[in-house]
Amino acid sequence: MDFARGSFDVTDNIFKTTAEYGSGGDGIDISYSSIYIARNTIDGHEDKCISVGERSDPKIEKNLIARCNIGIAVKDSSRAFIVDNTFVENGTAVSLYQKKPEFGGGYAFISGSSFENNKKDVESDDLSTVEYSEN
Repeated sequence: MDFARGSFDVTDNIFKTTAEYGSGGDGIDISYSSIYIARNTIDGHEDKCISVGERSDPKIEKNLIARCNIGIAVKDSSRAFIVDNTFVENGTAVSLYQKKPEFGGGYAFISGSSFENNKKDVESDDLSTVEYSEN
């Protein structure tokens, strides 16, 4: 699912790939968007379960994010609020970075999320910021 510009809710869905249909790229891909992503299962995508780019500011809450190369990528001056999600068996659960030179890094606020059997839980480049809260 790809969103470019606007405000949307993406709730109560299953985004899962199978061997029959191939693993594809990203489960959810947003740019220039304010979006609420909640109570979804996003599983088995070849690249990112959720890609947040180009000045987006989503709230990502209560999702199961599993078996992707990157669970959530926050990049290019985006600000993601990541609350009460479960990350399982991803290469990297949350990755923050600058991809395009005309933007800065990413920002993520992570609260109440669980991390299970990911190769890396969180990684960030020098241009990006991560804040944590246990609540």
